[in-house]
Amino acid sequence: MKLTLLAFFSFLLLAFTSRAGLIGDSALTCTQKLNRAQKVYDAGKISEVEPLLKECIKEGFTKEEKMQALRLLILSFLFQDEHQKAEKQLLELLHEDPEYTLNPAIDPAEFYQLFRQYRTLPVISIGILGGVNRTGVTERKSYTVNSLDNGKADYTSRLGFQLGVLADILLYKNWQLNTGFIWNLKQFTYSKELLYSNYTTLTSRENQMWLDMPLALKYVLGNKKIKPYALAGVSNNWLISATSRLSRVNTDESSAANQESLNFGKQRRKLGTNALLGAGFRYKVGFGYICLEARYQFGLNNLANADNRFLSEDGRSLFYHGYISSDFSVNNLAFSVGYFKSFYKPKKNKIKDFE
Repeated sequence: MKLTLLAFFSFLLLAFTSRAGLIGDSALTCTQKLNRAQKVYDAGKISEVEPLLKECIKEGFTKEEKMQALRLLILSFLFQDEHQKAEKQLLELLHEDPEYTLNPAIDPAEFYQLFRQYRTLPVISIGILGGVNRTGVTERKSYTVNSLDNGKADYTSRLGFQLGVLADILLYKNWQLNTGFIWNLKQFTYSKELLYSNYTTLTSRENQMWLDMPLALKYVLGNKKIKPYALAGVSNNWLISATSRLSRVNTDESSAANQESLNFGKQRRKLGTNALLGAGFRYKVGFGYICLEARYQFGLNNLANADNRFLSEDGRSLFYHGYISSDFSVNNLAFSVGYFKSFYKPKKNKIKDFE
């Protein structure tokens, strides 16, 4: 009888103790539960980690606490060989912080092995880029009113501007596809001495507005906060407008032809093709980066429209000023600064990375 009573009271005591423990856990704040989960994990009681953290993962943790809790869950599932659960928690961790990095001092090899199976790079970065440029002209064939002079004209670059919306699309690891639209104002001055004995000088200050559509392969170096990069490709350009301010002055500084602004739209080809090279640096800022960049476009085609070589947009003859458009292409050197916002879509890689 005494043994039966003793066993009964022992059972009640055990039940009460267990109940008290459950009540105690439920009364804890999420921060206290996280601390307890870390202690039971360190003590090797891995199976007790999930019950402590499960509810607070949904709601109750700060972002920093949630990241710590997700890490604990991933580790506990890995050491219990519950890999599907570990992968699910890793995806949640990467959605919370797509730029999460492991700590080699405390994270075990099993975590590294799982982590490297997932895509953690941004799938696309979209941004605004703008700056200044200089345009150089390559004259391919000279045309002039001087029947005895086939010398080339002088071309002087002038400051222009560009502003665009661009995207870096992830291809593989450090390789990206760079594309978008850039509004580009290119400006240069044409100067030519005319009339046999160089009696008069013709000047044309031309402004060309282009919409550039680059398509380039981009390689980003390293994994540090400041990353250099290089790009190469082509740029197809659409001419929005072309205007010129024409004037002709004699050697005695008298005006030979009144200064006049004319539309050169019909004198120019509407489409241009350029080889594109570029390089720059980008500096990490949050889930994005600031970039400093230089781009050089080398003109591949003639921009003069031979069918309208002697006429302006409104059909007026250009012989009053003595201007005839030579065949030419333009090269452009641009310096820009921009900001890009990165967008992530973490997922398991289809092909395992063995490096």
